[in-house]
Amino acid sequence: MRIFKKYGAFLCFLILFIVINLGMSFALRPFSGSGSEMWRGFANKGQIDMVYTGTSFCLCDIDPALVDAETGLKSYNMGTNMQSIQSSYIALKEAIERGGITKAIVGIDPEIMEMNRQDNFRAEACFVRNLSDTLSPAARVKAGANFVTSKDFIGTPSSVLYYFPWTYDRVSNIPNNIREKLQSQILDMTDHRDENGHYGSDEMYGEGRHFLDLTSVVAWNNEVDDLYYINVRQDNLDTLEDIAKLCKANDVELFVIAFPTTQALSVYRLDSYRDYTDTVKALLSGYGYEFYDYTLAKEEYVDVFNLEIYRDNGHLNNAGTEQFSRALGIMVNKYEAGEDVTEMFYDLPAYEGN
Repeated sequence: MRIFKKYGAFLCFLILFIVINLGMSFALRPFSGSGSEMWRGFANKGQIDMVYTGTSFCLCDIDPALVDAETGLKSYNMGTNMQSIQSSYIALKEAIERGGITKAIVGIDPEIMEMNRQDNFRAEACFVRNLSDTLSPAARVKAGANFVTSKDFIGTPSSVLYYFPWTYDRVSNIPNNIREKLQSQILDMTDHRDENGHYGSDEMYGEGRHFLDLTSVVAWNNEVDDLYYINVRQDNLDTLEDIAKLCKANDVELFVIAFPTTQALSVYRLDSYRDYTDTVKALLSGYGYEFYDYTLAKEEYVDVFNLEIYRDNGHLNNAGTEQFSRALGIMVNKYEAGEDVTEMFYDLPAYEGN
């Protein structure tokens, strides 16, 4: 009785606290958000030969069904919004351990390679939390513990917030979300992935921030004095190397790519962009892998500088996705046949800076 009196109030508060947290999570966490759809789709896919990882470029730009039509493989899109290189590593590790993949296409870009993972807590926490929902109870506890004790988040308020998912993973239409959960079905099909993890769109982008191509990029660098210099973080390079090691140790063919975009060469200094790509290429070459930059793809593969294939400032629409997905399939086939994959790309124009 004395023990109950001493700790009873605390236990009641703790139970109430847990109930409130569960209630808020039920009301605010999406019934079927993009991240949860990705992990559930992956878990339901069964045996997979190849996966794609990366940010929203990956999510929007790659249709696995179109790649599979070229290659005869079975693939799945594991891209998520603002996916860090660290989350790409987690995705690949899960795909190797649970899916038995033999090939992986990993998309990177300067913004992601510059990003401090601590500044990306919401996307990182959503990624791991949605993963843990597909795991056994013991594995779920381990996944959460690994996240909150990682060097990026341990000792920060963010690590505690991981256990309150409604604070970082929430919907705006709460009544609809509650109805979907009570009925266990999606009531609004807007903005959902397909069964292969792809999120397509027929939208067409009208005008870009600045439009140029490989013939005008040097002149652009000579004329503009506020282009951005790329500063890649060493921890992100280390994780990219971890990805290469992981794939090499598990006999997985790794293709590291840059997604096609009209923006990269108009935003970054050309000499900086070359230094960036040279750094990535040098790292990967130590493990026998290559870096393929689809911003430099030849027109017969992807019509990169045609605005009609984009849905917005950088993501491809369905017309662009069809071109790019087919090009990825051709790349894989050429590699498997021992052909020269680099013939699909132009060289980056020479430029020493000014």
